[in-house]
Amino acid sequence: MPSRRAPGTPDRAGVRVAALVLLAVAAAYQCFWRIGATNVGGDESTYVKAGLAYVHGAFDQNREHPPTAK
Repeated sequence: MPSRRAPGTPDRAGVRVAALVLLAVAAAYQCFWRIGATNVGGDESTYVKAGLAYVHGAFDQNREHPPTAK
């Protein structure tokens, strides 16, 4: 049975594909735009430094959690 749509009205598959492409472009923009910029959280550099110190055997960067704690 042929679809009954008004002349000049886009088909639903075309609208869905266009919406999917627009969503993918928006997601890529959110993920990759200014990827090297610093984010809102300012304490991550402290955690990175403490993690590197842990790897090298220095456990004094994070005094509130012992190395064997869960």
